[in-house]
Amino acid sequence: MIKREKKVAITLFLMVGSFIVAWLPYSIYGFICILGYSKDIPLVWHTIPSVFAKASILWNPLIYASRSKVMKKALAETFPFLRWLIRNPDKVQTNEQKNQTSLTLLRSRTLNSSDVVVQSSSENPAISASV
Repeated sequence: MIKREKKVAITLFLMVGSFIVAWLPYSIYGFICILGYSKDIPLVWHTIPSVFAKASILWNPLIYASRSKVMKKALAETFPFLRWLIRNPDKVQTNEQKNQTSLTLLRSRTLNSSDVVVQSSSENPAISASV
């Protein structure tokens, strides 16, 4: 429990820290403009703090995705080229592979010596039955 809370706290600090780092250049630029020194800054440097600050919206999902095991597995299942995100890519199975591996065949003999075959998987308790 403490390990989980520690991980959540680190994730929170990373998110708050990335917000501060992203908006700090913009606030410094605004402070410089308030003091009246904006003419001393080259024209290109007027847009960079603004773009960097507005791009801060990208950091939270990236931090969350890199810190959450569930999110990493979901990304690896959805996008196979992102399997490098998780430590053991062999353990991640796609939905089709899960359905194939969890398919169960049940065969039973009835009183009149005919076979009843029931196929089931984890998603559907009884996919098909044949007599």
